[in-house]
Amino acid sequence: MLVGLGYNNREKFVCGTSNMPRKNDEAGEYNIVVAYITVTGPIDPEYIVDAIQDGWNGVYQDVNGKTVTVVVNIITRENAAGRSILFRTSNDSGVTGADPMNPWVRGYCGVSIYRKYASGYEKDDELLQFSIRHEFAHVLGIGDYYAGHHNDDFPSVTSGKIGEDAIVTNKDIEMMLISFSTGQWIEWP
Repeated sequence: MLVGLGYNNREKFVCGTSNMPRKNDEAGEYNIVVAYITVTGPIDPEYIVDAIQDGWNGVYQDVNGKTVTVVVNIITRENAAGRSILFRTSNDSGVTGADPMNPWVRGYCGVSIYRKYASGYEKDDELLQFSIRHEFAHVLGIGDYYAGHHNDDFPSVTSGKIGEDAIVTNKDIEMMLISFSTGQWIEWP
């Protein structure tokens, strides 16, 4: 499945399957996510790209009974329609977050990334990269797991955990594929 995150000529955000064929073989499904991003502020765009790709690219076992390979291709420019996902970065204190729920369906998407928490505590590289991967989950249409659940052992980049447990898992990929197939924001069941 080729999934494009960008804008079409009608200036609506495209987040769904294209007419390009998906690759199925003995190993499972091969999914490509293409995202056009623009980065403003002091954090290097390649740092944002690396954090997303290092976290989301991979082979995921048991995604609805299949093995799924995900490749995220980040392009650091606007697409042909002059649109992109805007990553606003700052070395100051603030609240990191994606724009209001499911902005990609409404035709705009942005993410604010702050190097320091609102309390002033500075994020180390691990925390900053986690924040970027977590907010990218929202760009993909996935809600926060921690918003309505209290399972500290649940593996997800949206669980609110940090460190080695703050990884993209097969459950995140399931949610991403549901969001892409329905074109809707997905909350955790």
